[in-house]
Amino acid sequence: MRRLEGWRLPAPLGATLIVASGVALAALLTVALIDPVTEWASQAPAATAAVNRSLRSVRTRLADLGWRMSPSTAAERSAMPPEGLAGEFVGQAVTGTVQAPAIAPFIRRAFPGTTAVVIGALEFLVFLLFLLAGGDAWGRRLREAAGSSAEGERRVKLAEECREAVARYLLVTLGINLAQGIVVGLTLWAIGMPAPLLWGVATVFAEFLPYVGGFAMMILLALAGLVSAPDLRLALLAPLCYLLITTLQNNFLSPIFYGRGLKLNPVAILLGVVCWWGLWGVAGAFLAVPFLAAAKLVAEYHPPLQPLAAFLEG
Repeated sequence: MRRLEGWRLPAPLGATLIVASGVALAALLTVALIDPVTEWASQAPAATAAVNRSLRSVRTRLADLGWRMSPSTAAERSAMPPEGLAGEFVGQAVTGTVQAPAIAPFIRRAFPGTTAVVIGALEFLVFLLFLLAGGDAWGRRLREAAGSSAEGERRVKLAEECREAVARYLLVTLGINLAQGIVVGLTLWAIGMPAPLLWGVATVFAEFLPYVGGFAMMILLALAGLVSAPDLRLALLAPLCYLLITTLQNNFLSPIFYGRGLKLNPVAILLGVVCWWGLWGVAGAFLAVPFLAAAKLVAEYHPPLQPLAAFLEG
């Protein structure tokens, strides 16, 4: 918006162009990915059956171990051999007589109903349009509210530094995620993983969620590999390749581009993600790092909060 205003484009028109461009990009991605997403979703039951077949032997051994460690008498053990107990347990698990646990609350929060998603997206677009259409008016009002005193100028400067830190974080993260998405897509294509474009695009969005996104991607790749491969090789190779790529990115690429100004304590990031995920779900996990970056700047400006700034320092 600042760049467009510098080109003397009216703020309402610039806001409309930005929002329309975002919607058009989302529509293009949807059209490009609808077929692989539909195909993968249709194979979800097969993925569940494949997981059950792959883990059946593991369940048998665990059931046998639990039987051996139970405080039953020797007579009871002789009356019920391990094979019978294990076979009965596995049979119940396979046929579905064992009640499955309820869906975890965080899964329900992360994937709400379709209606809620549509309404939330419309609310976001309308709010974004009005926020951007205000142009630099928000900055002027902040400066007027702060006054012309030294403390007021200090607060305006702090707000500007917070804006720049968050903008830089989002821009750098987008660039890194695009590069990682391209590498992940090419790698999965090389090892024979179906729909590499889908996984590359998913990587770009998932990596905006620290820790959570990478963990979810590895689980999804393992499930997709179980469906696509006749054995466990692809199901293990795909998430291992993703883990290797994201590890190299986090340890070598990110520190170079983020620089010291955006370096945060990994423990603080993990705590922030957990707390904001509990409050706002996926949106909270996405906003956790920008919140921490702004909190670090605020703490540096106020001497009583210096311990917090020291804790958040990477």
